Amino acid sequence: MTRKMKISKWVETAFQFDNELWRVRTHENMVVLGRLPDGIFTLHRFNDEGGRLTHISESEALWLTLELAPEKMNCI
Repeated sequence: MTRKMKISKWVETAFQFDNELWRVRTHENMVVLGRLPDGIFTLHRFNDEGGRLTHISESEALWLTLELAPEKMNCI
């Protein structure tokens, strides 16, 4: 069973980066999509218990944007 977790206000505003394209709150964590100066996309998922940063492809970035933040499609 997946444990549901309430995200704190700290999590909503944590890890602000200059390369951030969008962020969205899901039921269990915060998801932030960014793009580094060399064009590599980064995905950061975190909550009050920690998080993880991964590099993803442009197609993954487009898919996630369409799924989680469709209003931000023009940012990709």
